[in-house]
Amino acid sequence: MRPALKANMGGRYTMRVAQILPALNDGGVERSTVDMARYLSERGIKNWVVSGGGRLVEQIEDAGAVHVTLDVGSKSPWGIRCASLALASFAEANQITI
Repeated sequence: MRPALKANMGGRYTMRVAQILPALNDGGVERSTVDMARYLSERGIKNWVVSGGGRLVEQIEDAGAVHVTLDVGSKSPWGIRCASLALASFAEANQITI
């Protein structure tokens, strides 16, 4: 079961954010992912990017996010099932809230 948002010592709620996309190569969505990772990190929000990898992984890590390599771009039924189970395990283990 997914944990609810919990208030920290200052009474503020802490988010743990995961962005999921098939690959991190050049493109609009990929650039926006890097920008969002930087935005979240600058505000002290722990964040992850889950993808099959690509040229922008280093920029994701430089932005302060954690990159997790996982083939989430598969279109086969078996690949989708495997990725969904791995994502559920990842989200639970890291207490992802959004």
